[in-house]
Amino acid sequence: TSTGRKLYAKVFGPENRAVDTSFAKLIFWNNNGMEIREGVDYNFLSTEIASANNTRPVFLFHHQDPYNSLPFTDAQDALYTSIVQSHSQVIVFNGHLHRFSTSVVNSIPFFQIHRVEGGKWGMVEVDSSNIRVYHCDENNCGLISTL
Repeated sequence: TSTGRKLYAKVFGPENRAVDTSFAKLIFWNNNGMEIREGVDYNFLSTEIASANNTRPVFLFHHQDPYNSLPFTDAQDALYTSIVQSHSQVIVFNGHLHRFSTSVVNSIPFFQIHRVEGGKWGMVEVDSSNIRVYHCDENNCGLISTL
């Protein structure tokens, strides 16, 4: 049987939730299609992004690369792209592959984040004029991107 929901709750807490802050909307979306057999909730993602303030960024956190062809179909890829591109400032953070990398896919900035183990992590710093993304190890943090 699948342990996806139990594992997600242990690591991230309640799935599919959003928090509005003064600087951004944070969306925590469980897209672990390999573990959630009954499907990923695209309606939740669509509703939360549609309700986001267009003057502030949306930080979207999810487990898997949404363009991974193993759990996701081409139709799901297109749906994800359409939903995320409906807001002008979505920045995506995901894990799953246990490495750090940055990319832009379909005009969407992606940050692949390490497990928080072995002294490596990602950090986002937000102020009134910039969003900075850092890759950190046990000795220092290096600036990767300024948005």
